[in-house]
Amino acid sequence: MDVARSSTASELSHDDSLGRGIHRRLSDFGYPTNTSIWENAAAGGELDGIRVVPLRIDSPPHHDNILASSARATGLARARNDNGRWYWTLDMGSSLSDDDRLNIEGGVVAPEPPASTWALVGWSAPDRDVATAAVAFGWTSAVFGWNPAVLGFDTYFSAAPPSINSLETLRTGQAYWVELDPSDSVPQLPVGPTDGLVLLSGGLSLVSWLGPGGVSLADVARSVGPGLLTVWAWDFERQRYVVYSPILPVELGDYSLSTGGGLWVSVDRSIAWQQTP
Repeated sequence: MDVARSSTASELSHDDSLGRGIHRRLSDFGYPTNTSIWENAAAGGELDGIRVVPLRIDSPPHHDNILASSARATGLARARNDNGRWYWTLDMGSSLSDDDRLNIEGGVVAPEPPASTWALVGWSAPDRDVATAAVAFGWTSAVFGWNPAVLGFDTYFSAAPPSINSLETLRTGQAYWVELDPSDSVPQLPVGPTDGLVLLSGGLSLVSWLGPGGVSLADVARSVGPGLLTVWAWDFERQRYVVYSPILPVELGDYSLSTGGGLWVSVDRSIAWQQTP
């Protein structure tokens, strides 16, 4: 974050306010520097997350950093100056062992979280109480649902008292993050009758794919129509995103969806998305 703050309108710097370069900086915060380290920086008045990634993918050296096969840890920060100009910094490193610790600014040491597996599942059955569904499908940890109104997640934790949980209902056409044990397989959820209509709010939505299985992510994304910015699907087996955007190479979206899969969809307007004929 300090590197982002230290850049100015006339200079985009890889040194922070103390004059430290990337290796010295990460070493001071406890990250092992006897490994590979990369850093990308970007700046722009209207440079939000949707724009900064394609900008750097189109730049060969930054593109190579992002796709570095040995990168296993990443940190992202942005800062805004008094004139409203955004500055972004992305740091990547190849070290991520069980003994690694990350020193957060202020001296707090955070251990690596316990291993877990995440599934992005779409809910196409009738609305159902999340606690009942969690028992029925063996979800013994956490469920997260996106709330566009607050640009944040509503949450359900199976071990938490009801007063703590803000996610109460699984709704038709929406998708949810479910935390599983590493040995679990992707959940098989019921597919209920639906008209195939999903409402997308302007901005970011987390929704279910109600159409047929075996369709490519690129074809699914194109069916959104005008206003589409980006669509992300979650590859459960690889535990990573697959992305499609009209401004990105189409091969990045080479992925087949299953009925009931979850999708992040970014649009620049409200859209009634008819997914089935």
